[in-house]
Amino acid sequence: MTINQEDESKSEKESLRKYILNMEVEKVEFKKAVVDYIGVWYEKNARKLITDNEETLKLLDTAILKAFKEDVRKLIENASEYVEKYFDDEKLWWHTNGHRALVFNNSELPSEINISLKALAGELGSVLDRHELILISGSSAISRMENIEQLIQSYEKYDTLTLRAELLKDIINSKEKKIKDNSKVEDNSIGDLWDSL
Repeated sequence: MTINQEDESKSEKESLRKYILNMEVEKVEFKKAVVDYIGVWYEKNARKLITDNEETLKLLDTAILKAFKEDVRKLIENASEYVEKYFDDEKLWWHTNGHRALVFNNSELPSEINISLKALAGELGSVLDRHELILISGSSAISRMENIEQLIQSYEKYDTLTLRAELLKDIINSKEKKIKDNSKVEDNSIGDLWDSL
């Protein structure tokens, strides 16, 4: 490897290291966006459950509703802890999972991220269960996770860095392979020279 090649290789590896550091920053920003989103989602869906089932819930003691509302408030207050629980999995992030990219198509979050988001949403179900407010009836109540554009935009920044880092990693690997192959050729040339003497 020539000095110029070594310098170029060091520079590329340093660029890759910077991408990885930026990816960690974007991961943190994404998790902050999830905290903001899920807090609003918890509040909206807890209120919706109460207002959609007004007749049934009127029969409950006010203290039960007050305790439920307090637990929802605590859930929102501790949303960052739950986000850490569900989104700190190394498998979700290219820079911590052995450089395996998740499939992202700019309009949907990767399925692995969606699974974590759904599990996070399920924490509201735990609060409902604790207060025995899970209502089972013939009609299905679907709680959608809508307006996730902010999460998609936040994840897109991480994904862009992933694509750039993968490209750079491929370039580095290709150059290292080429250098290794050239080294073998040089070794064979010296051997051939020896044999010819």
